[in-house]
Amino acid sequence: MNYFNRFFGAPAIRVTFLWLMLGMGCAMAQTYPDKAIPLKIVVPFGPGSSSDVIARAFGRAISEVSGLHVIVDNKPGADTVIGIQSVLNGAADGNTLLLVSSSTTVLNPLMVPNQPFDMLRDFVPLVAIAKNSPAFNLGPSTPFKSVREFVAAAKARPGKYTYGSASTTSLLAGQLLEARTGIEMLNVPYKTTTAALTALAGGEVDLVLVDISNVKSLQEAGRVRALAVGAPARLSGLPQLPTMIEEGVPDYQITSWFGTYFINRTSSEKVAAMREILRKAVKSQAYIDALTKVNLEPFDLIGEDLTALAKAEIAIYGKIIRAPKAQSK
Repeated sequence: MNYFNRFFGAPAIRVTFLWLMLGMGCAMAQTYPDKAIPLKIVVPFGPGSSSDVIARAFGRAISEVSGLHVIVDNKPGADTVIGIQSVLNGAADGNTLLLVSSSTTVLNPLMVPNQPFDMLRDFVPLVAIAKNSPAFNLGPSTPFKSVREFVAAAKARPGKYTYGSASTTSLLAGQLLEARTGIEMLNVPYKTTTAALTALAGGEVDLVLVDISNVKSLQEAGRVRALAVGAPARLSGLPQLPTMIEEGVPDYQITSWFGTYFINRTSSEKVAAMREILRKAVKSQAYIDALTKVNLEPFDLIGEDLTALAKAEIAIYGKIIRAPKAQSK
């Protein structure tokens, strides 16, 4: 009996219980992400935008590779400040992703003064997940059949033609067109890309430079005409569309990319675990197929490589934005 009590009696039971509790605690600490907690993707752009389309396709891919329930939360407004601030003020629990375009990380710091945050300082880059380039989209108010025709007409009548913008990327796309061709246009800002394209289809503005995924339905309905793309090469899904360079606009290339972030207070363990899940989602065939349908491309870039890309583009586009003509806008 003494032998039994020595090893299995009350003191031994207490020690065993403590070891079990410690093991359970370690197991609970390692259970991330918790499938019982939804993963929220905050998109600081409106429904129907490229970021929204990508977020929903990516959310489905995340669910497929991880079993997590994913919620897409659109929080547009104030040049993305509202959505980003909501994430920045939230908990660093690894259950909320921020999905933004390069306009937020690269162009907003250059073009939107006094932002209450710094993307490179306040957020941790996870992975880049998609990329695209703006298309040259005309509405019914302009009869031109090519970019060359539009540029010739705009040169003949400076200030006559208008272009709508709804983000710093679409604004830069218009400014770059002016810089590369010497034309002068009037910029008309809108709160969302959908609003800008509705205005284009309604004849309120002549031109909107946004990616082809945004205009797919309007183009199919014959309300908007895409005449060229600002990509380095023709899109595989739309080989009939020439590049802006082919249309005589020298050195006209803009590549927008989309990346995911955690707030910088998130633990390194959770960052590493989520990166692994997101990279699997980016490489899933279902996600690649979903992007291809809307003429977007997957883009697999991770961590500090994403930060390095952002810094390089800030240097490149900063020269264009700081040019005297752009500053006068």
